[in-house]
Amino acid sequence: MQKTYKTAFNRGNARIWIEGDTLALNGFHHGRRFKRVMVATIGSNAPKLTLQFADVRDSDKGKGKIAGTVARPIVDLNGRYVSQFLDGATHYVATFDRSADMITIERG
Repeated sequence: MQKTYKTAFNRGNARIWIEGDTLALNGFHHGRRFKRVMVATIGSNAPKLTLQFADVRDSDKGKGKIAGTVARPIVDLNGRYVSQFLDGATHYVATFDRSADMITIERG
């Protein structure tokens, strides 16, 4: 499943905000941990940001957690790295891959 979101901002930095049924229906529930991994795209200078949920350890760099509540899970990514990743894009596209246990985010 793919969904397009509008880029939000927090304290001058871009913010990626994904919430609610879209996460839950794709198997991404409150409290699950993930690793943020930037992936170079062949043939394009626009990288992809992946949130990998399988085999996450406490020692992993760039780890995160689905916040919110059981009824309303939230992925909230913000900071300088998000601004650099989105590079001024007004939208981003999230692809939910339940079989790979991963969410891939690209500039929209």
